[in-house]
Amino acid sequence: MSRRALIAIFTVLMLFLGAELISLWRQKSALEEQYGEVKAKFDITQNERDQLKADLLYLSNPVNLGKELRDRLHYQAPGEKVMILVPRESSSTGSTSTN
Repeated sequence: MSRRALIAIFTVLMLFLGAELISLWRQKSALEEQYGEVKAKFDITQNERDQLKADLLYLSNPVNLGKELRDRLHYQAPGEKVMILVPRESSSTGSTSTN
């Protein structure tokens, strides 16, 4: 084979390998972006799971369950008095008005 033919084959081979390398780099970038998105969703889901576990542990105590039911459903046990505290409204100057 002549030297020119070898150089031509080598050049074509290098161009092919270069194109494949660029294609692989683009695929890698896309996969890294997808991984970041999936990782973020996983972290959010894991935090939600941890919060649900904590809520389950808290509500597994009958005293806490009763407290939460009364609070959320505005339930009042016989003989129990409910007190609702409403914060005072304040003006932008920081003084409170009395009516």
